[in-house]
Amino acid sequence: MAYKPHKEKKIEDEIKQFIKEHGGLCYKIHGGDLYQETGIPDLLCCWGGLFFGIEVKDPGGKPSAIQLAQGIRIKKAKGHFIIATSVKDLKDYIYEKGLWGELLCEEQDRQT
Repeated sequence: MAYKPHKEKKIEDEIKQFIKEHGGLCYKIHGGDLYQETGIPDLLCCWGGLFFGIEVKDPGGKPSAIQLAQGIRIKKAKGHFIIATSVKDLKDYIYEKGLWGELLCEEQDRQT
């Protein structure tokens, strides 16, 4: 299993908690397994009937080429792929995509 900086783990936990609090499911994927495809996003989530692949990075962190390629595959399958450095990144994404009303009830939840 690849080493995850403490801050990245904290961000993952915050995103999982936020999605769970709003009725979604979120599963953590641990990389490094011989039988698992490379580049799968850190979090695989089902929320409001939609699929989300969320690659979590420390602020300033960059996804690898294979992670971006997996993101393209997810988008081609009509799923959502997000690179997030915070819960705010996720909130901004769902707001920009017009999913806010589907996934969250209150505008005040968008505040960080």
